[in-house]
Amino acid sequence: MSRRQSVRFRITLLAVAVLALVLTAAGAALLVVLRTQLTDNLDTSLSRRADDVTELVTAGLPLEGAPRVLASEAGEDAVVQVVRADDGSVVAATANAVELAPIAAAPPEREVVRTFDQLPIEDDAYRVLSRNLSGDGAGLVLHVAENTDDTDDVNRALL
Repeated sequence: MSRRQSVRFRITLLAVAVLALVLTAAGAALLVVLRTQLTDNLDTSLSRRADDVTELVTAGLPLEGAPRVLASEAGEDAVVQVVRADDGSVVAATANAVELAPIAAAPPEREVVRTFDQLPIEDDAYRVLSRNLSGDGAGLVLHVAENTDDTDDVNRALL
């Protein structure tokens, strides 16, 4: 191999290495941005659902007697619970969470969003928004959760 070919080979090898590094960094950045955006969209959806339930509770949802079953437009992947802060009893919930214990602890702040690896419903990961409410003088906590399967599937496909 002549000296001229050796220089070309080294320059080509360097260019390939730099290009691989740039593409890897761009792919990682895209993955982080997409994951952040999907999580933000899920949090926005949870917040809207929590606002709807908060409005229902403050409008005078009866909270005495057997737990009220709340309708869910999101199907089995979504969970809503309204529980008493003092004893953890469920006063209203979607059909898939009426019989469950509270799906999360009461948040120390007014509102907190967390991810749980699993809930008593199933072994999938859930994003849970918990919000302190007060209705009829009783301390109430609202938990709104949604399965993260779709978000995780998109991230895995892109990866």
